[in-house]
Amino acid sequence: MDEPLMNYNRSTVLQNHVGFFDRNKDGLVYPWETFQGCRAIGLGIGMSAALAVVLNVGLSGKTRPGKFPNLLFPIEVKNIIGAKRKEDTGVYDAEGNFDAAKFEEIFVKHSKMEKSLFD
Repeated sequence: MDEPLMNYNRSTVLQNHVGFFDRNKDGLVYPWETFQGCRAIGLGIGMSAALAVVLNVGLSGKTRPGKFPNLLFPIEVKNIIGAKRKEDTGVYDAEGNFDAAKFEEIFVKHSKMEKSLFD
């Protein structure tokens, strides 16, 4: 029986973000899909390969609570909020929704431009 394709229309912004890397839309992101997604946004082969390993190894277990470890290191998109750390920036809230005001606050705080340029 074929698995249904993941529909990201009713997902959180964070799930949609991770869903970009779910190239076959099965709800799982494997390292080769992370690699392909990184290449799709223009990253080089080396950086794409490194990110695929680091991200999938680091996030797989956090998105698969209570499941036996999988040596293919899939990331479960529906559980991506489980990978959110307490130290995160807060741009995504506890449910995975984007907080534009928090993003703007961080952007302004770390911007190199003079505030007078925007006034």
